Amino acid sequence: RTQRGNDRPCAPPNRDQYNRVNFHHVDARSAPWPPGLYDAVVMNFFLDCFSEAEAALLIATAVSQSTANTTWLVTDFALPNAGWRRWHAVASVKIMYYFFHVTTALQTQHLPDIDRLLMSAKLQRLDAVVYRGGLIRAERWAKYGGS
Repeated sequence: RTQRGNDRPCAPPNRDQYNRVNFHHVDARSAPWPPGLYDAVVMNFFLDCFSEAEAALLIATAVSQSTANTTWLVTDFALPNAGWRRWHAVASVKIMYYFFHVTTALQTQHLPDIDRLLMSAKLQRLDAVVYRGGLIRAERWAKYGGS
């Protein structure tokens, strides 16, 4: 590894940095969340695995354990508003849901309205980047009044 634009090796990582992040492999719908307030919430290709009601509950739980300055990163599939890109996205999402239903027994078969759920939880979108003609959207969110 070298630093960008430099032939010198990168400094070795500070091992104390790794003690600040904890990973938990659990069913997010039923497992108790570790106590404490979260600095960041990352929900990449996560909320589309749940029904609208389950996604709303997961968001509400995360909001209740986040600070006013928590950064929310949400990347998920989306459906463009109109045109051929919408038809392409609708077909792609149907195929993906069918595949995951067959291979993993995923129960939900449609995208929850993630924007509405996040806004209902008093979050506001700060930034958004769209990929693949609108099929994928990466966004940064924060609580109203947060940074």
